[in-house]
Amino acid sequence: MEPTIPKIDGRGHRRTTATSRPVPAQSAPQGAYRHLRMLGLDPAEAGNLAAFVRGIPPVERGWTVKEIDHLLFLGYLVEQGRVAS
Repeated sequence: MEPTIPKIDGRGHRRTTATSRPVPAQSAPQGAYRHLRMLGLDPAEAGNLAAFVRGIPPVERGWTVKEIDHLLFLGYLVEQGRVAS
């Protein structure tokens, strides 16, 4: 991403529409999990819901973000024909 050129608004203040600093990558399940935890869900509920929306059935103890990422990765490998199902 290229840095944007600062624009001047009507009051002489500089404003930009994007940042030139890189934003740390966050996995989709991790972002969903963090958001659900901030909304008050316990870790098992948040993990199960983050997994469920990606097609992974819930389990009694709940899924961790690492487990969800691993299952999604394995599913991708199966789809690509790199691993037999």
